[in-house]
Amino acid sequence: METPRWMDVEPAKYSKLCTVSAPIPPYKEGRGKAGKLYYRIAFEVVLNFGLTELTAMIQWEESGLQKRTSAQIVYDVDNVDS
Repeated sequence: METPRWMDVEPAKYSKLCTVSAPIPPYKEGRGKAGKLYYRIAFEVVLNFGLTELTAMIQWEESGLQKRTSAQIVYDVDNVDS
């Protein structure tokens, strides 16, 4: 069996299918070494491949609990076969 190849190995063989859009989960504010303000957001994109559709959610941890919210999938019409 051939070893799988990934996008970082063969980027020319991949095209953009869609964009996942969702509300930003809670973030943490901090200060860098030079005192500059920065924000940190930790989340995961969850893709569900169903029989007839692709759905997406954003997942993060808040106060030790796993939280999720639905996300919108916006297809790139230039790359979707008709």
